[in-house]
Amino acid sequence: VGTGKTTVIRSMMKKLKEDVIFSRINNTRLTSEQLISMINEDFGLDIKGKDKTQMLRDLTDFLIKQYGKGIKSILIIDEAQNLSPDLLEEIRLLSNLETDKAKLLQIILIGQPELRKVLAQPDLRALRQRINISCHIAPLLRNETEDYIFHRLEIAGNREAVSFQEGCIDLIHNFARGVPRLINIVCDFLLLSAFVDKTKEISQDMVREVICDLEKD
Repeated sequence: VGTGKTTVIRSMMKKLKEDVIFSRINNTRLTSEQLISMINEDFGLDIKGKDKTQMLRDLTDFLIKQYGKGIKSILIIDEAQNLSPDLLEEIRLLSNLETDKAKLLQIILIGQPELRKVLAQPDLRALRQRINISCHIAPLLRNETEDYIFHRLEIAGNREAVSFQEGCIDLIHNFARGVPRLINIVCDFLLLSAFVDKTKEISQDMVREVICDLEKD
């Protein structure tokens, strides 16, 4: 949680613009028909007044046309750990859409660690067998946390906007446990504190004060 899964996907979508078309689903608490409806709508297909059977036919025809044009169709499902067994079975069936030579639809499931437990259910064995690549994003190491903080400062416009007293990065890393989202939160408050105190040096006392406030919340 908070390691940047959605950020990675956004970056990938920006880089893969040529010969690729995406449908991205963020709401995973849906019925089977709603899922197909959202996929089709995101691909730009008309869904008004159509039942599930018609929408599946439209989707298949659309994917075949895209394949004929040399365009890869990718379905991205975020927060996949919330998918019900029925929806996961629907996704398995979608993964069966193929020609004699290739799959018509590439599917990416993104989720929190609970997704592994969901996919481990005996009833989902057929779906597991279709997963070609599995990747787990681990928290940052201590040196990666430091690199990450200064990278963010550099992207914001000034890598040397503030300096950190010895031990400050250790405190931040230990509190955040290497999770980028928590690192961001701590550093946002530290920058605000530095601005209020009119200083460019982050002290251990400032870090401890911010961490203490966050732990109370």
